[in-house]
Amino acid sequence: MEQTSTATKTFSWQHGLLIGIGALVFVLLIFADNTNLKKENAAAPMGGAASSIPAGGTASANSDALLSMLPPAEPDESTATLLTALQGEADPATRDDLLRSVVNGFREEGRLDIAAVYAGDLASQNPEVKNLIVAGALFRNASQTPAIQADSSIFRMFSDEGLRYLNQAVAKEPQNEDALLELGLTMVVARRGEMSMQGIFKIREVVELNPRNTEALFHLGKFSMETAQYDKAEGRFRSILELEPTNHEAKYFLAQAVRQMGRSAESNTLMAEVAEQQQNPELAAMAQMALKPN
Repeated sequence: MEQTSTATKTFSWQHGLLIGIGALVFVLLIFADNTNLKKENAAAPMGGAASSIPAGGTASANSDALLSMLPPAEPDESTATLLTALQGEADPATRDDLLRSVVNGFREEGRLDIAAVYAGDLASQNPEVKNLIVAGALFRNASQTPAIQADSSIFRMFSDEGLRYLNQAVAKEPQNEDALLELGLTMVVARRGEMSMQGIFKIREVVELNPRNTEALFHLGKFSMETAQYDKAEGRFRSILELEPTNHEAKYFLAQAVRQMGRSAESNTLMAEVAEQQQNPELAAMAQMALKPN
C-alpha cells in the first residue's frame, strides 16, 4: 500500500472536480452552520448484513458493526481467500500483510467503504502514521460515495472514523504534510460547520510548511474558486504551474479563474493549451467545450 494520501497523492482532473464538490459543501456550511444531519432515504436504508464477508476474528467489534450496516459484497476469489486466512491468523506481522492485501482487494473492486473498514483494522492493530493516514483517507473518500452520502447515520460514522484516525496521525507527527492535508480535507467535508474553516487552516498549514506542496495548493485554489475569491485562486494555480509547467488541471482552473475576472482573451489562450494537450483526453474535451461560444 502506498504510504500516504493514496487516493489523492497524484491528483487528476477528476479528483479536482470531486474536491470542487467537497468545497461546495464547505461553502454551504459557512453560510448555514447546520450541524444536524437530515435523515435521508428512510424508505430504503443501506442496512443489511454483509453475510458474504466472514466475521469474527477478521475485524474489531466496531468494524463488524460497520460492516453489518453496509450493502453486501461478494469479494472475488483472491480477496475471499485472504479474508479466510485472516480469520485464523494470530501473528501481527502476517495480519498486517493480510490486511493490506484485503484493503487493496476491496479498493480494486470499487468497495471503498469496506476497504476503509479493514484499513481501520490495520491502523488500530499497527498505529504507524502511514497506516493511520491511509485509513483516514479511505474513510473520507468512502464517506463521499453516493451510497454513504444517502444515509446520514452511516455518513457520520465514516466521517468520524476518518477524523479519529487522522487526528491520531497528526498527534504523532504534527508536521506531517500528508496527515495535515488529509485531516483538513476530512474536516471540510464533515458536515460540521464549526470544522469547515478549521479544515482550510489545516491545509494552509501544509503550504506554510512546504510552499511547494502542489496538492495542497490545488485544493486551496479550488476552495478559492468556490468562494469566488478568484484572485487568490489565480495565485494558487500560478504557483502550481511555476513548479509543474505541464500540470494541465491547474492550467484548466487557472483559465476559469481569469475568465471570472474578466480576462477572456487570456483565459481562451490557456484553455486552448489545455485543449491541445494529449495526456488527458477527457480534460482536453472539457477545455474544447469551454472554448465554444455560449
